[in-house]
Amino acid sequence: MPRYRFVIRDSDRFDDEEGVVLPDDLTARKHALGMIHELQKAGKADWADYTMEVTRDVWEIPFELAEKKKAAR
Repeated sequence: MPRYRFVIRDSDRFDDEEGVVLPDDLTARKHALGMIHELQKAGKADWADYTMEVTRDVWEIPFELAEKKKAAR
């Protein structure tokens, strides 16, 4: 399953470092809307200029697992 990251933006950017593993884009959209509604309910900010950017990690390859190419001579 893909990992989705949720970034809150206005003049600043608040990155989601860990993300959430979810089954599909529709579930990620519902998760984002739930997060937005919770923030709005808290009422600690004027959210008018904020947006939420949702990205999906396609894949990740750790460098230590990648095959090393031999230097051409």
